[in-house]
Amino acid sequence: MTKRVQDSMKLSVAIISGFATVFTILGFSMKDLLPFNCVHPAFLTVILRTIIVLVACVVLTLLIWIRKGMKYKKRIQLKIGKNEVTIKPGNIFTQDGWRVIAVDTHFSTVVDDVIISKSSLHGQLVLDHGDIESIKDTVRIEADKRKIPQEEDGRYTFPLGTAIPYDGNDGTYIMVALTDLDSDNEAHTKMPQYESTLMTIWKEINSVYAKHDLVLPILGAGITRFDDGQDDPSNLLRCMLCTLNTSRIHFKSSISIIVYDGEEKSSKNTERREKTKNSLPLYEYKDLFKIVR
Repeated sequence: MTKRVQDSMKLSVAIISGFATVFTILGFSMKDLLPFNCVHPAFLTVILRTIIVLVACVVLTLLIWIRKGMKYKKRIQLKIGKNEVTIKPGNIFTQDGWRVIAVDTHFSTVVDDVIISKSSLHGQLVLDHGDIESIKDTVRIEADKRKIPQEEDGRYTFPLGTAIPYDGNDGTYIMVALTDLDSDNEAHTKMPQYESTLMTIWKEINSVYAKHDLVLPILGAGITRFDDGQDDPSNLLRCMLCTLNTSRIHFKSSISIIVYDGEEKSSKNTERREKTKNSLPLYEYKDLFKIVR
């Protein structure tokens, strides 16, 4: 049973109990409102009254459940430490602010559905919102700054959690190294490593964001393979929020976490179209930390 259902049931019972208390104080009873004692035996009267109360409770619960769903469908706002975080459905590429995109530790640019999937945010950044050569130049400059040597295959390997700002075609992005690639060019991780990487990512973002508003997806919810099976978007979102809270970092700007809303999108470089469904229950997270609104 979801938290939204539980809260709706509790509130409906509380409302009915409140009305019952008021009626009792005023001296009213169901017998006065629906006097079927004169027609039916006592036991049938009890059954009818019970049915009426249960129906009222179910209807009220349903109405409250619908109202709560409408209220928290578009967004929820949380206070995490000193940070205000908004969680809302949408497409990260249409949001204002510096957009965070998870990549591998090589900051790869080969979008071939082997190293980088065309449907991933990483792939869309390279194909639709950036330029391969300019991304390579940005990565090379950062590698020189961090004194990371170039490998024989021409790639660089950055530490997990590394954040590199990149000026794309439609704004600034922060590419963050979320995963390593194995020998088959697959991105693998486990939840302990994921949590550790998130802690580093928050620190790295804090050093480069220049007080701009930040927009993040649910990091790791794409094609990242969790070897311990902890890849549910709800778990990943909770982990992102908890690591932000634990980091004690105070971002002097707004933070938005975008849950892809299932709008159809297309790429100017390919004929692909995809449609996904946002099934993340935002209401379940509204009490995880202190509510802002």
